[in-house]
This record gives sequence, structure tokens and C-alpha cells, in this order.
Amino acid sequence: MKSPQFVTLWGDHRVAPCDAAAYELHHPLVGTVTVTQQTLAIARSPEQALVVCTTPAGSSSEEALALLRQTSAALAPSRLAVACQRPCEGHLGGICLRR
Repeated sequence: MKSPQFVTLWGDHRVAPCDAAAYELHHPLVGTVTVTQQTLAIARSPEQALVVCTTPAGSSSEEALALLRQTSAALAPSRLAVACQRPCEGHLGGICLRR
């Protein structure tokens, strides 16, 4: 490993195995986005988790998220927000993507 800090932290076993899932989300502005979600548990702090959502480089999903970032800066937050009436993990920047 090139990072001595990473080697030290990894050796300390503070990170537990992660769960991963790929799924499609639908956003009213950019359409369908396919993401891979990884949930990393912190062994010494079980009440915390790190959730990372990624898209493949160069994919249409990556392009859709880039477009969403650009348009979200130009639109009023009230036009982007979609009220989510149920708890779900399909949120990106406070916007429900599972609609």
C-alpha cells in the first residue's frame, strides 16, 4: 500500500464488511439513474454507517447526475424537491429519486 495511514487504519479493523446493491431510480428531471449503493458499517460505532452511491464512469447515469447538478443550481429548490411520504433510501441531495 502507498498510504501508511490507510495500512494503519485497516489493520485496526474499524471497518466492517459492506453490503452492496444496484438499483434504478427515477428522477422527474433526468429520468432513470442506475446506481450502486454500498453501505459500510463501522465496527466500533455500530450506530453509524457510511452510504456511498456511485455510477459507472462514462455511463448515461453519470451524465444524468451531472445534468441534475447543473440544473439544480439554476432552479429554485421548491421546483426540485419531491415530497416523499414514505421513508426510503432513494434520496440524493434531499430529492426523492424513487418517484
